[in-house]
Amino acid sequence: MTLFEVFEFAFVCCSVASVALLIWEHVITFGAEVSRIWSRKFSGVTVLYALLRYGTLLEKISIMFLASWYMTPKGFVLEPSHGDHQS
Repeated sequence: MTLFEVFEFAFVCCSVASVALLIWEHVITFGAEVSRIWSRKFSGVTVLYALLRYGTLLEKISIMFLASWYMTPKGFVLEPSHGDHQS
């Protein structure tokens, strides 16, 4: 296993763990969020809260999706062929 593959594996593991932790935190604090944020009058603070709270989750999931877009099932980054043709 090359050093690049080790770093790639660590990146994937950390990304999955961070998203799982973020989703778990959203689940366990949802009741408090509803009573403290969404039951109040809608304001700029509410918009800022929503952007920060849910923007982070959207960003983490997007990064994982985009990173996986360029990887094969073996975990290697796909590279464009440079004129490699079979003869």
